[in-house]
Amino acid sequence: MKASKVVAIGDPTQIYNPKVTSYNNGLVSLSENMKTSQRTATIYMPQCERWGLLNEMMKLWP
Repeated sequence: MKASKVVAIGDPTQIYNPKVTSYNNGLVSLSENMKTSQRTATIYMPQCERWGLLNEMMKLWP
């Protein structure tokens, strides 16, 4: 399909399963397996931006 898009977001260090690590979880596997594709990109954000953005959204929300 020409118009298909997939966005995978997450925190690779946020693990709830003792058999999974920040090195072998689904998000990391997806990124690693797709890194040679010309149609994909991975953006790594070393700091958590969620709380600052959430606070800003709450101030702007009517």
